[in-house]
Amino acid sequence: MPIPPQHPLTIKKRDGRLVAFDRSKIVAAIMRAAQSVQGSDYRLAEDLADQVITALDRTRDTPETVSEVEQIQDGIEKVLIENGHARTAKAFILYRAERSRVREKKSEMMEWLSDALQAKERTSGINAPTKHHAVGRALTAQFNLQRLLPKFERDAHQNGDWHIHGLGDFGQTPHSGYVPLGEIFREGLRTTGGILPPPNSVADLAAVTTASILGALPEVHGALCIPNFDAIWALHLPSNVSEGELEQGIITLVHHLNLLMSRQIEGQPRTTFHVGLETSTFGRTITRALLQQLKQLQESGRPTPHLVFQLQEGVNLKPQDPNFSLFQEALDVAHPQGGIDFLHFQNPLAVFGDQVCLPCPPAHSRGVALGARITINLPRLALRAKRQGFETTELLCTLLDGAARHLEERNKRLSHRGPETFPFLYAAQSPPTGAAWNTAPVAINLMGLAEALRVLSGQDHGASPSAQAEGINLIKVAGSRVADLNSTHKINIILQGTPADEAGQRFAQQDRREFGIIRGITDKKTYTTGIGLPHDSEADHARE
Repeated sequence: MPIPPQHPLTIKKRDGRLVAFDRSKIVAAIMRAAQSVQGSDYRLAEDLADQVITALDRTRDTPETVSEVEQIQDGIEKVLIENGHARTAKAFILYRAERSRVREKKSEMMEWLSDALQAKERTSGINAPTKHHAVGRALTAQFNLQRLLPKFERDAHQNGDWHIHGLGDFGQTPHSGYVPLGEIFREGLRTTGGILPPPNSVADLAAVTTASILGALPEVHGALCIPNFDAIWALHLPSNVSEGELEQGIITLVHHLNLLMSRQIEGQPRTTFHVGLETSTFGRTITRALLQQLKQLQESGRPTPHLVFQLQEGVNLKPQDPNFSLFQEALDVAHPQGGIDFLHFQNPLAVFGDQVCLPCPPAHSRGVALGARITINLPRLALRAKRQGFETTELLCTLLDGAARHLEERNKRLSHRGPETFPFLYAAQSPPTGAAWNTAPVAINLMGLAEALRVLSGQDHGASPSAQAEGINLIKVAGSRVADLNSTHKINIILQGTPADEAGQRFAQQDRREFGIIRGITDKKTYTTGIGLPHDSEADHARE
């Protein structure tokens, strides 16, 4: 029988800790492998463990030499094989490999956590709860990316071919929804504590509006929209309200919303208020009070609500129109810092806080406005096509096909979640079915057409008729492909441009690293919004 070591061993763990040797752990490891192949001889396991220890002891130069865990495991494999226990050795090797995979996953997760924490440490003005929330979202996004997405979709996101929005909420929440204030004001708001009754005063209107937004926020990851906000409030005001009370109600509402936004929670959905078309006295007072509050918040540097001022002939476009003065006030407020979008009402659209535009919902709509969205990097497609000798349209169609599969999968995952997941969005509806989710719109966004055309033809579509024709052809190909995908996948894909947001910054940065600095293309902080013209287009014309 092998002689156990005459002096104690010190073991170095994988994390660097030094611990005292424990013979029972070697015995337990051998027994675990043996039992997996129907072995049960504990005395034999002890004998083999002592052989491992004796062999390990011979390799030490001095009594103080530290042994590592990997050396012990190598010794177990060697002793099992030398003693003819091939099946047990194989079981031990497989167990060891599985434990190694688990450790790698834990290590990868720790790297994600470290990167997320370091990113937030570099961001000023971020409080602890916000940092924790942001880190949690970053970790969830990485987990979803690495563990749930197919390789093609994962690689396309990581390489910058496209940007998948809401990765941290993959299969958990839809992108955006409507807040049906009119319905809520008439029937009350269903909450976990019961029904909040219809409002009877201006203060009630502000409270119920805030509660409605709070109820809807956790159920989306993109944005919320309240169409015709001024008209809905004006319709449900008490008959004896004064303009002063109404202005105070708007101040209270904006104050509550500002408290939500001032928490600076990354990924917190924004709420967009549509105003501008209500011509009653109270309707104009509501819009004017919102504009005044927006201006004050801008001047103080605090977060502001997002307003869409709707434009319509006979309402606010000409000096004789009843809301023309409001239009002028909105222009004055929007001029220095933005915060207001202007939208012609000929083709009614609902605009969300992250610039998603959708057809206006039916009256009192409550539910999903957009299931998910994905943004395609057109400049990168053009750069790849030029370098690899492909047609840009060929690469674009491949990405569109992949995007359709991704968006369809997200809708399917949402359809499997019970109605209790979305108590606000479906409070007035029967539980959503898979078919209903499949028809919920999803969006494929295009970004950076101008830069893509500069790659392909040397000019953007604002400087050259031939570049413009090439751009039109690119969009036509995309539109035709999306129409085919809608028919094939039985889903409702909307093709649209997208603003130069964080995705555009990420695209430009990644393409700069891979393709180098290319004047007028990758030398920018972010790519151009959708199919629009870049800010430097006029300068290019002057140089030419």
